[in-house]
Amino acid sequence: MRRNLSRRDATYLGFSLLIFIFIAITFVNLFVYPLRASNPNFSDVERVFSRLEFPGEWKEIDSSENSGWRGRVCPIESDGCFNKTINHEVPISTNSEGVKRALGSTGCSVVTSQDYQVISGDPYTTYRCVVDAINVSATLEKPEGKPWTLSTIISTN
Repeated sequence: MRRNLSRRDATYLGFSLLIFIFIAITFVNLFVYPLRASNPNFSDVERVFSRLEFPGEWKEIDSSENSGWRGRVCPIESDGCFNKTINHEVPISTNSEGVKRALGSTGCSVVTSQDYQVISGDPYTTYRCVVDAINVSATLEKPEGKPWTLSTIISTN
């Protein structure tokens, strides 16, 4: 014999079903989705970054990183989410070949560079290459009368 649900029982069943769906979606987002690692992910960025070899006279100023969530997923899918940055103070005698050699230590076969002369500003040079689907880039800032700085970024996309 089939029993009709009362209004109270139907409300309770509907609310319970909503809670179950919410818990299921949360479980998938927190535990299943992160295991499907995006490629490349932060471990790939870390692997390329660990190959960097900088000359001893380059003084590290600071570094930072964005490893996403558990090194696999970015909170908001975006280009270049996974990245690692390191900034150095470099001697004024640093030339383009020295920077290319440092970036080439990651495994880049070709490092391109572009010089920029800024009107009423400081000149700078950018460097770029790609290794194993990871972008390696750097900017050498050459302010007049101040120490030069090199910002190196290893990132996805």
